[in-house]
Amino acid sequence: MTIQELGAIGELIGGIAIIISLLYVGLQIRQHSSTLRSTTAQSATEMAESVYVPVMQDATLADLTIRGLKDPSTLSEVEMARFTSHWQNGFFTLQNWFYQWRAGTLDDDIWGGWSQVFTDIYTTPGIKYFWDKRCQYFSKEFRDYLEKDLFLKESTPGYRILAIPEE
Repeated sequence: MTIQELGAIGELIGGIAIIISLLYVGLQIRQHSSTLRSTTAQSATEMAESVYVPVMQDATLADLTIRGLKDPSTLSEVEMARFTSHWQNGFFTLQNWFYQWRAGTLDDDIWGGWSQVFTDIYTTPGIKYFWDKRCQYFSKEFRDYLEKDLFLKESTPGYRILAIPEE
């Protein structure tokens, strides 16, 4: 066998090795993407808990949340501070999910469900008041998305604040 023939065999083996390496890298990227999406979904659930659990555990917070959503003018200064802090946290959570969704790491179905929650909650006087007073604390891209898309969508038929029956 000549040196040229050995060189050709070496090139063939090198080409096969590169193809195998690329297939392996592709598989690793796919597995990483799946893991990243699962981790992001878990993180979204934990962030949602930070908004909902305090309302579930604290009857006073639940009461002021309901009153604040219905008519924020009924809240005292201290209650308004708690209401505002609660929803500031909620909207910062939504903003985080928005960027995760835009990056492709938050599943469309998960984003769709949570974005509908905020579409529905925006129909309340309290959230409209909150957004009017606090929207400047969020990124321009996020504000534009909410104001030009999410807040203009149809709310869920029969939506009631926190599923509370009408009086």
